[in-house]
Amino acid sequence: MVECQLPKLDVVGSSPIARSIFPQTPTLFETPASRCPILRAFCFIALFWGIVPRAHAQVTLDAERPFGLGEVIILPGSSDYLGDVPHETEAITDPLPYHSLEGMIASQVGWLAPPSAPNLGLHAYAPGLLFDEIPYPFESSSILDWLPAGTSFTVLNFPSSAWWGPSAAAGAVQLKAPGLSQGVGGKFSAWGGDPLAVGGYGSFHSPSLAFCGDYRHSTGGSKGVEDSFYAASKIQWFQDDSAGLESGLLGAQRFLNDDWYLAYTNFRLSILDFQTLQLKPYYQTATLGGQRLQEAGGRLDYLFNMAGLAESHWGMGWSRDDLSTGGGAESFQRGYFQNTEFFDILGSVTVDMAFRWDFSSNSATLFSALIGAQYNEGAFSVMGDYAKGRPEFSIQDIRQWDAGLRYQIGEEWNLTGKYVGEEAGQGPLNGVKWGLQADHRSVWGAAFSELKFDLEEEALADGSGNIAYDTGGNISVKVLRWFHLWMKGRGFSNTPFYYEIGGDCPLDDGTRVYVSAANLSQGSTPWPEPLGPDGSVFWVGLESKF
Repeated sequence: MVECQLPKLDVVGSSPIARSIFPQTPTLFETPASRCPILRAFCFIALFWGIVPRAHAQVTLDAERPFGLGEVIILPGSSDYLGDVPHETEAITDPLPYHSLEGMIASQVGWLAPPSAPNLGLHAYAPGLLFDEIPYPFESSSILDWLPAGTSFTVLNFPSSAWWGPSAAAGAVQLKAPGLSQGVGGKFSAWGGDPLAVGGYGSFHSPSLAFCGDYRHSTGGSKGVEDSFYAASKIQWFQDDSAGLESGLLGAQRFLNDDWYLAYTNFRLSILDFQTLQLKPYYQTATLGGQRLQEAGGRLDYLFNMAGLAESHWGMGWSRDDLSTGGGAESFQRGYFQNTEFFDILGSVTVDMAFRWDFSSNSATLFSALIGAQYNEGAFSVMGDYAKGRPEFSIQDIRQWDAGLRYQIGEEWNLTGKYVGEEAGQGPLNGVKWGLQADHRSVWGAAFSELKFDLEEEALADGSGNIAYDTGGNISVKVLRWFHLWMKGRGFSNTPFYYEIGGDCPLDDGTRVYVSAANLSQGSTPWPEPLGPDGSVFWVGLESKF
């Protein structure tokens, strides 16, 4: 669970202060294994299979903020630091390349549940899927199964349709176009697994062009042969303090089945240093289960920033959709109007609110609202929020409300507890949610360092007093400053506990080898990737940067 930050501006209306996005490379011990990459890799694999519980480190853009609080997420009309607001947001900047999106977020408490688990509240609905603010035009549960995770993305684990429209009524996954950089570089990763699964990932970044691509192939399990790929790119045509023009492309396909292709251009014009006007036209096509949709549209956003104390956003959008099915074709129009406000009061109180109206020629007008507040006093933070939305073509609102307290001890411990209420297609659910995070840079002397863990549990009760538990978390530790070992998992009431273990080891400054094993306790169950191999799966891969 991550509570993010408002932008810290260096001058009125400017962009957030630039921060390094590169992790520090640790200095290795001077031992025979540290001097010999082959011996080091052998020791690492032996240690993994001998101990088996890493984590691909999640790079924070503001290193001064622990627990990922300095990450960037996408807001309506812009990408920015969020303020001390209570919404549950997690930015994942280094995903496991051999997983689908659903496989990466399987350990998120409160997220999609496996078929055998109780589908209560938000569990019963699929989240929305967006690429740089543009929503995937179909219901997203199927595409999350197979779409490779090979790019940075953000998980919004709350009803966020007031920001992103009806598809995000039960939460959202925001895919990001690959980021540009001051220098030229990239990386490549190739992996294989058992049952037979192979794939590769590659990326390239420069000051004006960035690209990433991910391919996955599997022949294991009862689903037969599965092939899928994901590719995304960004081109910056020009950029200065007053204007900017960039374009983005996305292509994703599950061979012989579903696909999603999208292109957009984003023009930004800054006025008087504290006003910004953005225009984003786009075109996308998607296929799902024999249905094919073509959509042309755009969005217009106006942002006003008053010295970082208040930020106002007004937006509107329109699209025309042409849907073809086996029974014929139809066309319809969609549009929306939106307002979002952020306030920072004396640095200790932050408030955000959003309201959105969605219009469609083939469905009723939908209204969504979102409001949150947080008060910070020393190590304590008091927070609360309320969210309401409705999926398109549904007669049932989805609501969530919570209030809680966070206690953060320096940069090493973070404890959060909340009362949670939900209403989604059933009677109201009430319960509690708590999370404990730790980030220790030095543990047990030189042998173990950088111990991190994140434990979370949610317990919800229905009107009859029946309680459903949802438990998950992850832990990682660095051994001898160069082995990274990790474990993550999630379990539900009266269902097996899913967990995954793995590790990685650097061979030199730009190359590492990684291994992992997943689904170790669930026999023939393919969850959390329904289209992946059945039963336990083992991966080994090599990654190199340039």
